[in-house]
Amino acid sequence: MEVKSNSKFIIAKRDPLKSRDINTGIIEYYIILKKNDSLIGPLTRRAFDEVIKKIEINLKKTKKDLTICRAFF
Repeated sequence: MEVKSNSKFIIAKRDPLKSRDINTGIIEYYIILKKNDSLIGPLTRRAFDEVIKKIEINLKKTKKDLTICRAFF
């Protein structure tokens, strides 16, 4: 799982496990809007790109403001 966040939102990207040591290979994306604690996802990459455009999250502009953390479960 990879997580990025700033003061307005949290973005998570994950590859779910099929079994204990095997990932599915199907990447899921999630967006949490902090202002109202709403969750959008799971999303495909295409749907994720559409949503960030629609709700005006500019990843390039906010990239330096994002905190990146990797967690393995």
